[in-house]
Amino acid sequence: MNDDELKKLWREQPLALPPALTESSQLAVLRKKMKKFDRIIWWRDFREVAVCIGVLVWFGFNFFRHPSPLARLGCILTILSSVSIGWRLLWSKKKAGQEVPNASIMGSLRIELRKVETQIRLLRSVLWWYLIPILGGSSVFYFGVNHDAADRMAVLITFVLLSWFLHWLNQRAVRQYLLPLKNDLEFLLGLDPKLDARL
Repeated sequence: MNDDELKKLWREQPLALPPALTESSQLAVLRKKMKKFDRIIWWRDFREVAVCIGVLVWFGFNFFRHPSPLARLGCILTILSSVSIGWRLLWSKKKAGQEVPNASIMGSLRIELRKVETQIRLLRSVLWWYLIPILGGSSVFYFGVNHDAADRMAVLITFVLLSWFLHWLNQRAVRQYLLPLKNDLEFLLGLDPKLDARL
């Protein structure tokens, strides 16, 4: 056999493509992803709200412990930040909507898409509603209780680096996990209307 005969034989072979996912198998895969997503978000919100309560108690105690006006201002800012963060996390759950027991598949997909879009918005803006307020208030408190310039600078640099890292981590989660999940949901929502059957 020469090269031309081998090439011809190669071209004549049928391609063995992997079987295409059916709509029902795509839905099953997506349901598993969404259950995992809901579980992750529930535990994250639980931990965050618990930490907010702990921060509230700790800075509330320190408000009365430190007479410095700057330390008290830091306590007030941090307490307000904690309340705001806890409220925003709980409000985002309510805004996204709850699963309706007898909803159609398309209705359920729309609710799931709303949940994912809400989390994307939260994580994309995490710097403004979470990191700057809580770390800014903590910095003001620390400046009120410690008067050493070198210590203040070290804490400020640490808080800035921590904010940058947490912001980067959240944006990475949006890019690598939430946006692909959103695309999957949007794809399924664009499928044939026959999917709009009852669960």
